[in-house]
Amino acid sequence: QNLEFYGYLERCLVPMCEADEARLASPVVAVSIMMMLNEKFLQALPSWDAVTAGSFPFPAFFESVLSLVQGDGFSDIEAIVAVSFLSNCVQSLENSVVRGQVMKVFGIGMWWWIPEERRQVELQRRPELLVKKWRHVLKKDEKSPGYFEAVQTRFFPWVVDRMLGALLDAARGHGGDGGDGGDGDGSGGSSSRRFVEVALGLVVDVLSQLPTRRFAWTYLRRRNFLPKARLALSKGGCLPMSTISSVAAMMAVDVDNLTGEVITIEDSMREFYATTQQVQRLFFKYWQNLKDVSFLSAKELSSRAVMAEYLGRLSDADMKDLVCDQLKLATPGDYEAYGRALLEEVFAEELSLRASSKRTVEDMPVYPTEALILNPMLIPEDKDHSMALAVPKINVQFLSLPEYLERNFKLYLMEAGYDVRQHLVGVVRRMAPYLNDEGRVEFSGWSAMGVEVSQPPKIVDVRPADVGWNFPSRVLAEVRFTTRGMQNRIKVEWDQLREQ
Repeated sequence: QNLEFYGYLERCLVPMCEADEARLASPVVAVSIMMMLNEKFLQALPSWDAVTAGSFPFPAFFESVLSLVQGDGFSDIEAIVAVSFLSNCVQSLENSVVRGQVMKVFGIGMWWWIPEERRQVELQRRPELLVKKWRHVLKKDEKSPGYFEAVQTRFFPWVVDRMLGALLDAARGHGGDGGDGGDGDGSGGSSSRRFVEVALGLVVDVLSQLPTRRFAWTYLRRRNFLPKARLALSKGGCLPMSTISSVAAMMAVDVDNLTGEVITIEDSMREFYATTQQVQRLFFKYWQNLKDVSFLSAKELSSRAVMAEYLGRLSDADMKDLVCDQLKLATPGDYEAYGRALLEEVFAEELSLRASSKRTVEDMPVYPTEALILNPMLIPEDKDHSMALAVPKINVQFLSLPEYLERNFKLYLMEAGYDVRQHLVGVVRRMAPYLNDEGRVEFSGWSAMGVEVSQPPKIVDVRPADVGWNFPSRVLAEVRFTTRGMQNRIKVEWDQLREQ
């Protein structure tokens, strides 16, 4: 902050690099510039004028950062600074100079790192939009060999690989089976944990805007990013499971990644039925012990419990042959690293029906729930801003109107949950609870809105769900308490509590 206050970037770093462009290759200079730009973003100050408006060689600086972060010249802490800087760049696509460099990173060239068989399947999904673009990048590689190995094309795959590697190493260290990336207690090291947090933030920013989402979504899906991350975190990785909820939510947005049009429920159902029919035909023709799966309904196929029962008939070798060789949903290397659990997770995700934003909002509670109020990853318990939170971001661009409304409603719900928890904390503090000699909770304090429940709450009535809904139409509970001994004004407040 002090360096920013005295204009270290504008008065020292920028003039030095304008006079000698070779200094940009120095890790010290590159990291210094990125740290100052990140500080400007943190303080909500104009960030890009100093490096894009004058004669500062921003394209050379950007390429130098990508080269240094993927090489051996950066430590873990410096890599965190670089990924934070790239995340700020992704959020600044309105700047034409920044946008020109960012779009080189998130072009179709990253599909080179998708397995060949799966890449061909993706290209044939929309040949009128994709084949021509892919042929164009192939011609670039022919003219200048090494195009797909360039730092711009390789950067995002490098971030994803390093992030998954850190999660897997932390899980192995937690499990005690000799992972060399963990520190033995499951934390995975503070630098690895922080890198994963910042990298997840970058992934969310990339998926939040259509220009960067267009090809990155398919790359993440076909590299099985979410299944791998879930498996690593479920084994005791370096972060809570809820930290990838923001990535999962952005992956599930019902929008066409190529055209930006909203995917209707009919289109989503049509794609879902086509996938299930393809799998059923495969089982009927090649798998005699799974032939009865061909006669299941589409809803039963999308059930993880039902499919887990059927897939349990297959040996590990047969499961690998089905998912890796026939469906091309994973690679043998994925199976060796994550085992059979990954194959089952990938298969289940492929057969899952994408939930629409409308249904997601309809299924959300209108008022903050206990699960939301007590979740520190959604509502932090202190003012520590160093941890990553699974909180939606309000960017200058939205993917669709339903996604915009969903994101704002989630933020409003979290804000309401924070207020409710603050009131609860105040009431509990004034009630001063303690354990007596018998191990029961008693209260030595007093609060106007804190009374003892005389009997355990009980559910009186539960009505079945309405057609098309997944939860009961009505739940009626009974809570008994007494206002005896309260002042009249406090009794009036309790008597005014009514169903809204």
